[in-house]
Amino acid sequence: MSGARLAPLWPAFTAPAGFLSLKLDASRKDLLPAIDRQGANFERRLHQLETNLARLDERTRGTFNLQPAPFNFQPPPAHPPFCT
Repeated sequence: MSGARLAPLWPAFTAPAGFLSLKLDASRKDLLPAIDRQGANFERRLHQLETNLARLDERTRGTFNLQPAPFNFQPPPAHPPFCT
């Protein structure tokens, strides 16, 4: 299609985009503070989790012996033959 034939259609394409742009700008003002709050909450919870994990690591440091136990296999005792 030539540019002359598309010229009358151009406002039909740009009007929805302009409306959508206005809606996005309006909702961005509401979304950015909400995202900031969620990010701060996530960072606070992550920091608390790291703190708790460090405490657990300090309490359990050296209490576990990670060396494998010696393998001590004893065969089962031999059963007497059944009486017939």
